[in-house]
Amino acid sequence: MQEVGLPGSAPGFAFSVKTFVEVFAIFSTPWVIARIGMWRALLAVTGLAIVTIQLLAMVQSFGQMLAAAALEGLYYGFYASLGISYVQSFAKAMPARATALYWNTLMVSGVMAGPAVGLIAQAYDFQTVIRSASVMAVVAGAVLMAGRPPRRQPV
Repeated sequence: MQEVGLPGSAPGFAFSVKTFVEVFAIFSTPWVIARIGMWRALLAVTGLAIVTIQLLAMVQSFGQMLAAAALEGLYYGFYASLGISYVQSFAKAMPARATALYWNTLMVSGVMAGPAVGLIAQAYDFQTVIRSASVMAVVAGAVLMAGRPPRRQPV
């Protein structure tokens, strides 16, 4: 907010827009999986995350912030619902255990990210923090590509 000169109400507006769009993304996830499949959906969301994070780092106005928040809600809603569906697909007999593993991993990564955000922001600025998140999304995309499911052979 301070680096870009946005009003004090900007984070609240951004969070509201993000959450509003996120709900629609979460509820449309089954449709997306049925249309393009889990792996392609995960890859698309990874690409959307990279683009969205870069746009968040370039916000210069209130309107741009709201548009970026909407994109963030779209990618995060799909990320959360696709991620948990993907993890649960490996443990069909134990969905509760898969869900616990997913949420515990998410919480631990959040705990680790907090100090990293502070250190990067202290050393550089918050735009560098945001761009660092984009680098992590690129790494996630590379891991996803490396673990691509085998193509079906014609019978």
